[in-house]
Amino acid sequence: MFYTTFSQRIFSQSEQLSFQNEEKYIFIFLISTLSHSDIYFYLK
Repeated sequence: MFYTTFSQRIFSQSEQLSFQNEEKYIFIFLISTLSHSDIYFYLK
């Protein structure tokens, strides 16, 4: 990973962040369907 340029590292970091956010919202959506909005507001 050390041979990547600074801009490429920034891009991959932002990609990881957006992927983690998607994962988090999907997880919240699945749980909120089971226990309504309580856990959604708790995690929010």
